[in-house]
Amino acid sequence: MTVHSQANPTLAPQTIDIRPEMGVLSALQHLNYKVWYAFAEFVDNSLQSALDNAEALHKLHGSDYRLKVEISIDRTPGNECIVIRDNAAGIAQRDYQRAFRLASVPPNRNGLSEFGMGLKTAACWLANSWEVRSSAISEPFEGQVDFDMPRILASGEESLEVKQAVASAQSHFTEITLRNLRHELSGGRTIGKVREHLGDIYRCFLRSGFLELTFDGHVIEFREAEPLIAPAFDQPGSEPIVWQRDLDVHITPSIRVHGKVGLFARANTKRAGFVLMRRDRLIQGLSEETWRPNELFGSTNTFAFQRLFGELSIEGVAISHTKDSFVLEPIEAQLIAKLREVLEDPALPLLRQAQGFRARASKVPERMEFAASAASGAVDELAKHPEACMPGVSGDSPTGAAPIESPQETTTRTESRTFTVDNEPWTVTIELRDDASIGDWLSVSEQQVDAGRKVTLVFSLAHPFVQRFAQPDSSELEPLIRLACAIAIAEVMARHSGIRMAGSFRRHINRLLRDAMATD
Repeated sequence: MTVHSQANPTLAPQTIDIRPEMGVLSALQHLNYKVWYAFAEFVDNSLQSALDNAEALHKLHGSDYRLKVEISIDRTPGNECIVIRDNAAGIAQRDYQRAFRLASVPPNRNGLSEFGMGLKTAACWLANSWEVRSSAISEPFEGQVDFDMPRILASGEESLEVKQAVASAQSHFTEITLRNLRHELSGGRTIGKVREHLGDIYRCFLRSGFLELTFDGHVIEFREAEPLIAPAFDQPGSEPIVWQRDLDVHITPSIRVHGKVGLFARANTKRAGFVLMRRDRLIQGLSEETWRPNELFGSTNTFAFQRLFGELSIEGVAISHTKDSFVLEPIEAQLIAKLREVLEDPALPLLRQAQGFRARASKVPERMEFAASAASGAVDELAKHPEACMPGVSGDSPTGAAPIESPQETTTRTESRTFTVDNEPWTVTIELRDDASIGDWLSVSEQQVDAGRKVTLVFSLAHPFVQRFAQPDSSELEPLIRLACAIAIAEVMARHSGIRMAGSFRRHINRLLRDAMATD
């Protein structure tokens, strides 16, 4: 379909009355907000614009239309800014007053933008000044609105001009530029969390392919949970079962919960738990903040806490205006009771399998492979940084980096590296033992040999502390193995510094981990 623009469109003057709300807008800068939720407000607006105008967009572009939202960060000194662009339907002339007035709710309150607060809240929180430029589908106009908070507050301005220009009626977009930023976005950790959380929040739209989202040059993706496929833990010879199921229950006649629940193929303390969705958007339950009621998940050292996951869409329950939590208190007990019925359904007893299957995980042969991978990573890092082993090293490059192979058996594996410390060759060996007869979590031996110094660590995979808290994959075992390696090297360094009974610290750790720290 071709949309023809008018030959001589009329540009009618337009202003936005801001008298009643400038004080409120300035107060929004001090909200206890998180940066990923601020960016999500812009994505929500883009999505809702595309969804509300899907028919017109598909007529113009065909069935292959995809919403594209790009969030870019310019870190050029003196020109730092954030730009959010989309190819949604744009802001129509008739909507400018509503779009830029605080708490002016949209006509459709059943979508992602329902409070009339999102764009203004996010923009004021992120920046002191911002501008919005937009062209609406089928309208031969382009409008621009500039907000400069310090200037407006100082001058007492009561209205803002909508700057207008002629545009093609086929043009449709919105571009928001945030300047004079109020929050630092240069840290890699923050940027990584924003990317991860945006993928979590918009998983449904990313799955369907309707949304293409990029942030700071990276395409946002969502990684699906891999469900456990295994026999029931008490029927080891039976057919494997996919430990995941759909659910659809009513808490009250007006409150419905539907989605899926399951067990992770590999336990994942960070991402286990329930995420709570509404209208295909995550509201509550970002990674490390998932909803894990104690009545279902127990304490942090239970297997359900580490393996059970769910994606639950909730209808009929209010959410916060920042769209980061549900108001669950009135129905939480009923919701938990309904979920327990599903999780304890004899046809697929997820809670029972989480406990029983994980209790047997140390017998899985793959466990040793994962542990060996973790140990290999630990000794690799030592070989790369020999200066950490003792003051005054020579700085020579590591030598003998190839691992020493051990006999191929499931109960013992070794990983070794040789490197130079203070002109002396050191060989550090981590010996992994999956043997319940090994009582200590960590043992250390050191000897002087003709070729230099040899330090051997024995790490027990069958130790009660490892059994309870470490999962059968390298992502969970590696921190423990690296910690054990650090304790062992620190003991060797202490002994060479003249500290008497340097091994007593490790012996106390071993006793505590077995007698106290491995219990409920």
